[in-house]
Amino acid sequence: MEQVDLNNSKSATAAVGALSRSSRWSVGLQLLHKVETSGLQLDMWLLNAGLTASARGSHWQVTLELMDAVGCRGLELGATAFFAGVSACCGKSGHEWSRALALLFVAKHLGVPGSIFATNAATSACEKAAEWQRAVEFLCSTSHLHSLEPDLVTVNSAASACSRGARWENILVLLWRTLRRNCDLDIRSWSAAVTACERSNVWVGSLQALSSAASCSLQASVITHSSAVSSLEKGCKWEEALSLEAATQMQAVAPDVWLTSALVSACGKGRCWDTALWLFSSGGRRGSVVNEFTLNAAISACEKACRWEE
Repeated sequence: MEQVDLNNSKSATAAVGALSRSSRWSVGLQLLHKVETSGLQLDMWLLNAGLTASARGSHWQVTLELMDAVGCRGLELGATAFFAGVSACCGKSGHEWSRALALLFVAKHLGVPGSIFATNAATSACEKAAEWQRAVEFLCSTSHLHSLEPDLVTVNSAASACSRGARWENILVLLWRTLRRNCDLDIRSWSAAVTACERSNVWVGSLQALSSAASCSLQASVITHSSAVSSLEKGCKWEEALSLEAATQMQAVAPDVWLTSALVSACGKGRCWDTALWLFSSGGRRGSVVNEFTLNAAISACEKACRWEE
């Protein structure tokens, strides 16, 4: 800070930007305040650097104050300023998602060109705040209201929001509409669908989503397979769960403790205590680790089959 020429706008702008990029955004904001108190006229470049710094620190109050300062100086807010405002409101928790959406609508009203980055940030804020309905509504309005085509990041944020809200119908419709637009999905898209179906106890939907991922040559993780097996376990579909586990091994997906526990529990609900015990005892040999959940599932399987002596 000592080497910055406080009477030179370009020098101050470069310094604030460099501090922001190096994650020293708080120092950058201090420098901006020091420049202002020194009497140097703040221009749009310098204010944008300050906005970016405050956004990286998720200080939405400071960011909005700086945006007000832009207007008070008779300067026009551009795409950079609105993106910083939306990003700051998103933060780590997305609590200020409503402010983020409001800023985008203000930008549209002022004729500021839309930014897919700002759109993605706002959708992500809705996802973090578990506002699945807002995320889907905003995604649907992106094309005709903001003249932007949603990309994979936008779709995945909305899909994740639906997954957190266990809205399996909405997420499947969302993904299939995306495919009809000739947009490719990735494994995160289908994994979110599998999880949503598992949370809603819709095992058919989980298998459909997993099958769709495979048809797109996408390799699902063991976590995704565990969610699908868990949905089958909840639906008392132990045979389908075993078939899925066999397919998992063919794909060289190493089973984890949650996948093994879900399989043991599924067999228990199907009163296949011997298969449940085999899965439990062979867990370590199959590359998985068993824990108390797996043990409890095995005990429950024997109990349901009246094989307490096992």
